[in-house]
Amino acid sequence: MFLSGKTHESEISICFTGIFQIVAVNEISQTSSFWQFVVHSPPVILKNLNKKIETKEDDTVTFDIKVQGDPKPEVKW
Repeated sequence: MFLSGKTHESEISICFTGIFQIVAVNEISQTSSFWQFVVHSPPVILKNLNKKIETKEDDTVTFDIKVQGDPKPEVKW
């Protein structure tokens, strides 16, 4: 006899990435299985640069940005 467990449908986001376990139990025994669930996402710029940056010659400038994605995005200038 085959019985399927209750399923849950949801819109997937990167926060679902992780290791999950399913357990089947009856009065004779129990068994379990683990699996890894990985959600990939496209690159997103979370913190952008100001549209205009002014400086003087020979100054040091730091560009502070923040990106997110899976696999981790490569930032190119």
